[in-house]
Amino acid sequence: MIITDEQISILKKYIPNVDELVARDDLYELEINLDQAIIDHGMDDKYRLTREGVMLQKLYDDIYYAN
Repeated sequence: MIITDEQISILKKYIPNVDELVARDDLYELEINLDQAIIDHGMDDKYRLTREGVMLQKLYDDIYYAN
């Protein structure tokens, strides 16, 4: 899996077992967990992306396209 140390550092706040997922090279599970983080932390009460959501979505996209 292609992922930077900076991306991992950011993800630790949202995905506590991110190190394990990276070590297992489990991109699918990482994407599922990141998608859930976007839903849980990145949307307002009307399901619109917040600034945090935009940041998480960009992170998702960057990881997706790198792999």
